[in-house]
Amino acid sequence: QVDVLTDNYPEETSWTLTNTCTGDEVWIKERNEYTDKYTQYTETKCFEPGKYTFEIRDSWGDGICCDYEEGKYEVTYDGEVVFSGGEFEDSTSETFGESCGPLPTKSPSTPPTNTPSNGPTISPTSTPTDSCVSIQVDVLTD
Repeated sequence: QVDVLTDNYPEETSWTLTNTCTGDEVWIKERNEYTDKYTQYTETKCFEPGKYTFEIRDSWGDGICCDYEEGKYEVTYDGEVVFSGGEFEDSTSETFGESCGPLPTKSPSTPPTNTPSNGPTISPTSTPTDSCVSIQVDVLTD
């Protein structure tokens, strides 16, 4: 989820969320997409668990705090605040989340047994669900 409370210069603020494992920009808010001053915007997105980098930018180069008003941002990953602030110049970024890909497993300690003599007797009762991690960004620009 992304919550943005814009400032007097909403058009200067932009940000990206990059999947660090793949290098893909998975969520982008471009300059001039925020148009209303002092307005709360809320967006929500769900992503697979992984490692992400959030970068916020200010095109004027004075950040979103503290020269004009009191702007701020907050990034929440899976219910936990992982990055917050507001005082920067052109941009600032933070990487958060889990490691990329599955962890390696150990080799079996004994060789596999013979092929089972009977197949399964009951089909699975439900289908697996997709794994999803909510990412929330709160931004109050200056």
